[in-house]
Amino acid sequence: MQEKSIGSTHRSSDRAEKVLLITGPSSQISEIFTRNLLCILKRLARVSFIGHLGDPEALVGLEAHYDVSRPFANSNIVFRALNYLFIQVRIALDAIGENDSRAAIFFLSDNLVLSMVLMKLIRPRMKIISFPGGRTCEAYMRKKSLLYYPFVLLEKASYMLSDRIILYSPNLISEWQLKSYGGKVLVAHEHFLDLGLFSIREAYASRPPVIGYVGRLSEEKGVLEFVHAIPDVLKARNDVRFLIIGQGPLSEKIKGYLDEQGLSSQVTMIPWVPHDLLPVYLNGLRLLVLPSYTEGLPNIMIESLACGTPFLATAVGAIQDFIQDGVTGFIMPDNAPNHISGDIIRALNSNASGEIVVNGRRLVEREFSYGATVEKYARILKQI
Repeated sequence: MQEKSIGSTHRSSDRAEKVLLITGPSSQISEIFTRNLLCILKRLARVSFIGHLGDPEALVGLEAHYDVSRPFANSNIVFRALNYLFIQVRIALDAIGENDSRAAIFFLSDNLVLSMVLMKLIRPRMKIISFPGGRTCEAYMRKKSLLYYPFVLLEKASYMLSDRIILYSPNLISEWQLKSYGGKVLVAHEHFLDLGLFSIREAYASRPPVIGYVGRLSEEKGVLEFVHAIPDVLKARNDVRFLIIGQGPLSEKIKGYLDEQGLSSQVTMIPWVPHDLLPVYLNGLRLLVLPSYTEGLPNIMIESLACGTPFLATAVGAIQDFIQDGVTGFIMPDNAPNHISGDIIRALNSNASGEIVVNGRRLVEREFSYGATVEKYARILKQI
């Protein structure tokens, strides 16, 4: 993991503070959020980055970049554990070398507890900021996996070690059982959109009755419950069709259910679409549904509203901070299939849909423009 200096094109004399952003190895989805956060931080401070990004343009303007890639891959659990520890030691060593950084933000990487411990011991003046985004342990809980327990312990240890914790919503303090850490919590998000790309291209009234789901096909997303709601929706509205975009561990199970129920002709499944083409699909929907058990702040909610597509979701995470039922979208009480189907029909038949489309777009323009997000982070950095 070699250091690579990047020529700065963003630095100015009024941004003398330096921060360190740490992500470790990342997925394709988390890279989007990391690019956004780097873009924001570079406007406000000098930034060094420990992590991996496939987009070299996102690295321009950094003080330094320490690339984090897995040194070896192996399905054996012992090798995976060694890999995990090895990465954490190397992250800590790189971070310790950043002795002029005022704070280290662990973004979407709150399970890097060994790195945090080493940094606390050797660089005690460097503030440790945990920015979890979501809960890794939730996926294991839904699968009833024994891995749930060690991940809960890692999560709690990271919060104990952190000087500050950044959450997407104050609602997550109770939802994630963080009341004992409430004094450490700051609220912010790194979400912003290209409002030219994510825009209303197709008038809502002219769209076909297509209901969409976009996201990972996994237990915690409630996508099985969504699929199980489809037959009841079709009983009430046989003209409705469904689009599912995403992939994950439940892909084959969902395909099997659709075949078994004779629904394959009414449901289109697409494993992946390029991000810049997502607005095309969103503009072809009458409604987007996200029946998750847990969420932080889902990007797809913001993208859907920006494209004039009403959003129906469970009231989890930061969703309830932005979606007001019948005003900026629709909220369902839980993700039982009968409730999902009932709320889909309610949303399709709503007389307020046109107003909801306008309100949703205005919400995104107000809360999720680049300028608005930078202003929020300027306040956050002053508090850490």
